[in-house]
Amino acid sequence: MAKASKSGGRYNIYKKGAAVQFSLSKGYRDPDNNSIVNAGVVWMEIAPASGEKNDNGNRIYDWEHKITMALGITDIETILYYPTHGGNSKREEETTQIIHENPRNGAYSSIKIQPGQQSGWKLSVNKKLGDDNVGQFIYLSDSEFYVLRSLLGSAIPHVVGWAT
Repeated sequence: MAKASKSGGRYNIYKKGAAVQFSLSKGYRDPDNNSIVNAGVVWMEIAPASGEKNDNGNRIYDWEHKITMALGITDIETILYYPTHGGNSKREEETTQIIHENPRNGAYSSIKIQPGQQSGWKLSVNKKLGDDNVGQFIYLSDSEFYVLRSLLGSAIPHVVGWAT
């Protein structure tokens, strides 16, 4: 079940094996020359379920071992355009991959979005730094993916610093 968090403006999705949350860091423009001072991003954090439950019976997620990625405007464009482009049929061509590489330290992060086996979407995230390679995935329902794409579309003016 997806829940929008009012504190911090996060969009959270909790599942049996993992949780993912998205939050916006707004970009800023210099009012004198309209140049971007600080580009905004949408932060994505994904964490595995710990296998335990709290006193209320809710799953506990291991946020200490989360994978964090900053989604810039090009990443947002990719997520909005490629999956589901050209109709509602689930085809292999609808698989989307975003790669971030850092040549200075060899770090590598990737997000892969692909159609689920029956329905919905599989969001896979991997991060590699040196010999440390971690990955996590979560299945999103069609409606959760629709809300995510809607929120990402609404975030664009804030990411590029057009919104106040």
